[in-house]
Amino acid sequence: MEEDIILQVEALSSQMIDDIKKIVRCPSVEGEALPMAPFGKDIAMTLDETLKIAEKLGFETHNLDYYIGWAQYGEGDDYIGIIGHLDVVEVDEG
Repeated sequence: MEEDIILQVEALSSQMIDDIKKIVRCPSVEGEALPMAPFGKDIAMTLDETLKIAEKLGFETHNLDYYIGWAQYGEGDDYIGIIGHLDVVEVDEG
C-alpha cells in the first residue's frame, strides 16, 4: 500500500504544486466577521478554494460554518489526520 501511495503522489506532484501555489496566492488575513465568514471574506474564500481542490482529488469535504473545514477519504476506524491552518499574518515592513 505504501508503494501505491508513493506512486500516486508522484503522478500528482505537478498538479499538487500548482494547487499549493493557488492557495498561497489567496489573501487569507483575518478580516471583518460576516455571516458565513466569521474570520472575514478572504479566509472564507481560501477555505472554499482549498476544499474545492480536495474534492477534485476525490476527498469528501466538510465545512463547519467557515470555522473549520476538513477532507476525508474512506470509511472505517483507521484514518490519517493532518492539521493545518489557512490564515496568515498581514504583510508588513520588516
